[in-house]
Amino acid sequence: MVINISFEENDNTKFVCVSYSIRSDILVPNIITSELAVQPTHVFAKGDRYLSKTFDPETKTTTEVWRERPWGVWRIDTKGANLSLKVEDHILYLGSPVSGGKPFTTKGHKGTQRILFWFFPS
Repeated sequence: MVINISFEENDNTKFVCVSYSIRSDILVPNIITSELAVQPTHVFAKGDRYLSKTFDPETKTTTEVWRERPWGVWRIDTKGANLSLKVEDHILYLGSPVSGGKPFTTKGHKGTQRILFWFFPS
């Protein structure tokens, strides 16, 4: 199958980004990084804590609260990779280092994999 999607500069596209991610309840980021031999651009494990904000409509105040991640995520994207505005170039950039020509398997674990295409007109 040939993918022929491109956004040339003369089409008024200012930004193109493609991301590949894996999400799972039992994701272990270091194992995926090791198996794919690629450093992720965004990663966290289920249960990791993060600082969030919550808004109280009665007092109209915002407070900080610690929460836990409900699942793990491992993601690599082309943001900041200084590529052309052609989606194909972004797919090729991710395809080679991420999968080495073969799909990544979660080895029987439940999880999702997805590829997202982001583009913004001027």
